[in-house]
Amino acid sequence: MTITAFVSPNTIVVEVPEGATTGRIKVETVGGVDESAGYYKDDNNVFMDFEEGHGCWWKPNIVSPDTTDMMDISGLYARVLAEEVAGGSWWMDPFVKVYCGSLPLEESTEPGDYLFKFEINIPESLKYVALQFTMIGSSGNYFYWYHPWQDMEEGMKTDGWETKTIPFSEFTTKGDNGVPGDASDTKPSDLSTITEFRMVPINPSDNEEPIFHVGIDNWRVFKIPEE
Repeated sequence: MTITAFVSPNTIVVEVPEGATTGRIKVETVGGVDESAGYYKDDNNVFMDFEEGHGCWWKPNIVSPDTTDMMDISGLYARVLAEEVAGGSWWMDPFVKVYCGSLPLEESTEPGDYLFKFEINIPESLKYVALQFTMIGSSGNYFYWYHPWQDMEEGMKTDGWETKTIPFSEFTTKGDNGVPGDASDTKPSDLSTITEFRMVPINPSDNEEPIFHVGIDNWRVFKIPEE
């Protein structure tokens, strides 16, 4: 394993050797020994991996890495590829993905105790399109717009597959119909009430996205370790 960047006194970026299997990453220094809270190749609490039987409703474009230029991931995944996505585009067929069922929680049902994690691959720079994640349940609908690239002058692309994290506590009741939510909006209080989870690509801006090319895989729930 190679350390490739020191982000902060408590955060590093590492390159894991090819062939490494699922497990925690252990780091030894002159100051002591510690290990990551999460797992490398974490496959715990996955509720949507785009394999047979995990989605209750989705559009096409569930593909194998053998058929695209997005390699280095096992099994099937969702691929979005569209050109000249007009500003104001909403509910972008054929790229809506839906999971039906309860979330794989542990004892707690508090949103603040969990993170939503997923893998994403963005081979072409992305600037305007957002991924709207939606939780639907008996207590209401909750939204989160994932578009960290919106304020980047050149947009954003990834170096292959990367793991991203969204706190469940940051979903809010506002965020539908092209209007983003904010921190003042009502948030979920009990994740056990959720029975459906969606991803809807949208382009809320007035600008055309020249190319929208994204791979998505392994939607999962991560329990935040107690300190």
